[in-house]
Amino acid sequence: MESKLIIFLLISLIISIIVKCNIFNPENQQENDLMLSKSFSCFPNPFGNITRPTTLFTYYLSEDTDVQIKIYTEYRRLVWKCHYTKHDPQGKKGIHEGDIVWNGHDEQGEKVINGIYNAYILTSSGKYATTRISIVR
Repeated sequence: MESKLIIFLLISLIISIIVKCNIFNPENQQENDLMLSKSFSCFPNPFGNITRPTTLFTYYLSEDTDVQIKIYTEYRRLVWKCHYTKHDPQGKKGIHEGDIVWNGHDEQGEKVINGIYNAYILTSSGKYATTRISIVR
């Protein structure tokens, strides 16, 4: 019984490390940018009701770069994504507050269910950051 508990704990630890580091996604293999990691968030969070129908992303780019934001369920199903080039305002160097908005709908235009979602920002230079989003209707 004790060995099963130890095996379970080891497996749980390995899974949490994989999820936290996101090492199963080949797009995220390069070293993270500290300023991007510290700045990437959304407001309001939680959102999804009449008084807070959308959430706005905040992030800092240390260089002009292509930018993607992808939102996944906790089970890694892609819900929504957007892409901007380094020539778009969203891809320019500097602070971005509210340049990208998500309305809580999936790519088919359907409202997603209440819950926790994982948002990833990816740049063409390989930098990335993550944040969690709560939807409460």
